[in-house]
Amino acid sequence: MGSVAVKIDGFEYNLKGTEDEEYLNEVVKYAEKKMDELKANNNKLSTAAAAMLTAINLVDEIFKGNSDYNELLKNFETLKSSQEELEKQIADLKSENKKLLENETNLLEQLNESKDKESYDKIKQENDELDKSYRELENNKNKILSDNKQLRFDLKSTKYKLMDMQQKYFDAQIRLAKEMQSKNPLLKFNTD
Repeated sequence: MGSVAVKIDGFEYNLKGTEDEEYLNEVVKYAEKKMDELKANNNKLSTAAAAMLTAINLVDEIFKGNSDYNELLKNFETLKSSQEELEKQIADLKSENKKLLENETNLLEQLNESKDKESYDKIKQENDELDKSYRELENNKNKILSDNKQLRFDLKSTKYKLMDMQQKYFDAQIRLAKEMQSKNPLLKFNTD
């Protein structure tokens, strides 16, 4: 548990939290920077008004972070669902491919055993059709594998964005809590 004494706009505050002192100091610096920016733009603001506007701005950052986080989470779930569907299609294509290869083998065996020309032509035609179907399935399989590779990349990218947004969300929550505490020096976090 971290504890740090800080001075903001001439007032001294004792901060306590589960984070270490360095983190708490960073949170205070961020809130103080936001408050200083507001005061620099309007030097007539009172400390209370500047603190309230800073709190509003920090809440705005949290809301925007939550919105981005929810959008990324939705995208992540969509990509995950698409990947599962593609994996099922690949499994189905592999199964169909195996059946086609077995049929081709059977037809070739029948062809070798066949003596008359008519049976030979019929089997050859069936074999050609199977070859064509096989090539189409192979092309579909390759396309699905390519799409799956891209979806996996997109999924990883979305995971990293999601992790980043979670960190931003957490940081914004801390900033908001610290800002609320700065408005009310009697407020102390009790994490025991």
